[in-house]
Amino acid sequence: MGRLLKRWGWSWQKPKRQDIRRDEAAIEHWRDVIWPELKKQAQEQKKTLIFVDESSFHLCSHHRKTFAPVGRTPAVKGKRGQSPRHMVMGAVSFQGRSYYSWTQGTVTGATIVTFLKTLLRYWRGKLRVIWDNAPVHRCREVREWLCHPDVQARLSLEPLPPYAPELNPTESLWSWIKRKRANLTFKDALGLGQWLKRTTSWIKRRRDHVRKLLKASPVH
Repeated sequence: MGRLLKRWGWSWQKPKRQDIRRDEAAIEHWRDVIWPELKKQAQEQKKTLIFVDESSFHLCSHHRKTFAPVGRTPAVKGKRGQSPRHMVMGAVSFQGRSYYSWTQGTVTGATIVTFLKTLLRYWRGKLRVIWDNAPVHRCREVREWLCHPDVQARLSLEPLPPYAPELNPTESLWSWIKRKRANLTFKDALGLGQWLKRTTSWIKRRRDHVRKLLKASPVH
């Protein structure tokens, strides 16, 4: 049966999760119409396109398969239930430059404003930040800060269609980091935070590796 399915062009695949609230027409329009226009405007206006996203890393790790003696299944010990986590905010450009910040608390409007201020110091010139339409990205603190003339002169925002994480190339970085995170255990949130700091510091220095990861994105 396997050989027959392969002959028909089928392969063994793991289904990917998609939200039933997705608007496929809007997603296709953004990818095929809006995105090319954004790239054209960025080139004409000499703006750097920056993709921003947040991801959570829990103390209770994601487990993957590993080698072990037959009949002796490995066990990762820990407490069940809600575990401490780090919320990591990331920004990446297609030139391979990236920046990360994290917090153990909830991401708030003040957190977002601080992160965007840092991006304006980290990248020179005009920036266009592309991110999802999360409520915290549209909250009062962010809107008020964006009204400042000096901010408007350098920063503009572009929302992605709802429930379309695949359009954000930052997802490729999260996937890579979480694969590295799999099967690792940490005594406490401090240990997890130290690992995240080392890992993000490593990837910030490897722009060629970042560019390679971004090639998997449908909007590259």
